[in-house]
Amino acid sequence: MSNAEMMLARSQRRERFRSYKDVVAKYAIGLGGLTVIGAVLLMMFFFFYQVAPLFTSASMDRVASYERPAGSQTLLLAMDEYQDTAIRVADDGSITFFKAATGAVIAQSRLPIGDSVTVTAHQILDDAEGSVIFGLSNGQVLLAEYGFGVSFKEGKRVVNPQFAYPLGSEPMTLDTDGQPIVTVGGRTSGETMVLTGYAQGSSKVTVKVFEKKKAMFSDESTLEELSSKTLAVPFTPKWTMVDGLIDWLYVISEDGQMQVVGMRDRENPSMYARVNLIPTEINASRRL
Repeated sequence: MSNAEMMLARSQRRERFRSYKDVVAKYAIGLGGLTVIGAVLLMMFFFFYQVAPLFTSASMDRVASYERPAGSQTLLLAMDEYQDTAIRVADDGSITFFKAATGAVIAQSRLPIGDSVTVTAHQILDDAEGSVIFGLSNGQVLLAEYGFGVSFKEGKRVVNPQFAYPLGSEPMTLDTDGQPIVTVGGRTSGETMVLTGYAQGSSKVTVKVFEKKKAMFSDESTLEELSSKTLAVPFTPKWTMVDGLIDWLYVISEDGQMQVVGMRDRENPSMYARVNLIPTEINASRRL
């Protein structure tokens, strides 16, 4: 075979290989383009799927219903983040743990108070930690914390409701005359907790300041009382509120009067100002 024939054969092989590459590149580029278009269409469909409910009317369907126990008034209802288990606390001191979907009772307990003692006031102090203060009919208050522990058994999630008492199960005396506590309040900020309360027929608000201490090798915490003061206000209190930094205490009456108390000196609260909020009767007050 001459040199010319050999060069012609090599040239033909290169041309055939180049043709194969051209065909592969053609279909590869086409497939890539179709993939990009498909991905864009899927993204548009996903966005439309997410936005479409905004243009439809809202609806709500009843999943289940069940009767609450007779003879008691519900004070506190809480449910875990999985909407599986709930806690109910009633004014007679009963605590019920039940399944949220069916109402089936898991367990029952009771606040550590006497059989003749009832809950006359309550306020949630911290939603995140589940802190709640209860005012009792015998002039005492009880601090509690509720929560939900999660464990796994045989590959299934199990929600365990919890109820604890950071200051112990023995209620604190707020009114030495044993009058019912009609107003309770408070706030936690960092390591400090403030509890406030007012007894029926009294014109004084009790303010207790605690320091929260956590154990070094566990998540358990205890509260140590730093001070307890009684403040006389010129009207009958109905609500007490503490701001987020525990700098101010607001004592509010039903007729729209408010006494502002300075709390920056935790151990020595001082009267700061008295304000007339609105010239009419107040039916409800809530901290936002």
